Order: sequence, then C-alpha cells, then structure tokens
Amino acid sequence: MALYFCVDLPALARAGLYLDRLEGTVLMRQISSTISDFREELPRQRPRRVFPH
Repeated sequence: MALYFCVDLPALARAGLYLDRLEGTVLMRQISSTISDFREELPRQRPRRVFPH
C-alpha cells in the first residue's frame, strides 16, 4: 500500500515561527542551534518523557 503526503509549501513556510531567524544561517549546526534556542523560549506544555522502546 502506498502512502502519499502533499503540502502547500508557501503555507507551510508561513507557519514556521522561526523562519525569520533562519535567514542568516549557512551551516547545519547554526540551523540546529537556532531551532534549539527557539524551543527553549517556548513555555513548556508538559514535561518531557522518555519514549518507551
């Protein structure tokens, strides 16, 4: 069985809350740090848990 995903790329980009912060990044490490910093600014909704596997 095949499963396909389709997205509207401009709409998806508008939904990115940290897109403006990524404009000046070049390296993958810069992107990772920018996203990590953004996530630290958000209020925690629930505590993190280890995924059982």
